[in-house]
Amino acid sequence: MSSETTATTSSTEQPGKRKAVLIAITAAFLVAGAAWAAYYQLVLSREEVTDNAYVGGNLVTLSAQVTGNVDAIRADETQMVKAGAPLITLNAIDADLALSQAQARLGNVVRQERERYASVAQYDAVIGQRRLALATAQGNLARRAPLAADHTISGEDLAHAKQAVDDAKAALTVAQRQAESAKAGVSGVNLASHPAVLSAKGDVLQAWLAVRRNAVVAPVSGYVAKRSV
Repeated sequence: MSSETTATTSSTEQPGKRKAVLIAITAAFLVAGAAWAAYYQLVLSREEVTDNAYVGGNLVTLSAQVTGNVDAIRADETQMVKAGAPLITLNAIDADLALSQAQARLGNVVRQERERYASVAQYDAVIGQRRLALATAQGNLARRAPLAADHTISGEDLAHAKQAVDDAKAALTVAQRQAESAKAGVSGVNLASHPAVLSAKGDVLQAWLAVRRNAVVAPVSGYVAKRSV
């Protein structure tokens, strides 16, 4: 009696277990299907697969603004670069030398022009001296003229006094002409705005730009598409 009861119970449990397994398998398939549907909706539906695709973008062509030998290549094809990053550097020895020479020329021009400005003041001082000498000579002549009329002094002394006045006038004229010549090159303009100084400053700026242009930098962020350096 006992063995029959056990056999009956086992036969009853087996269909129940099979049903539970089938339900579990069905639930797993449903969950997998729901996961696949969500993945397709969120990811796969936004992608497109084709054998004839291309990528569009802005192509920026770069080239060095100065000539020179390449010292270093700092970016290669497909590499990501940031805006302002150096891509190519050129040998800067010649550019540095040109900058040093331009700076030296600027210094020489400034010194020369300072001397010219200083010479104007010197000529003005000389004119003052020449005018004083002329006034002295004219005073001596004015004192001697009445004495010569009374024969108190000789005619030779009077002639010497007249010659001194003429010499003083001539010296004053020469000093005035020299001052005019010196002022012609600096009149109406200060040292910093003098054409010679501005020209030398322009040479320095050009040489400085040549030094800065020895590096080819990325104007925008992006990927290196093709390098031909």
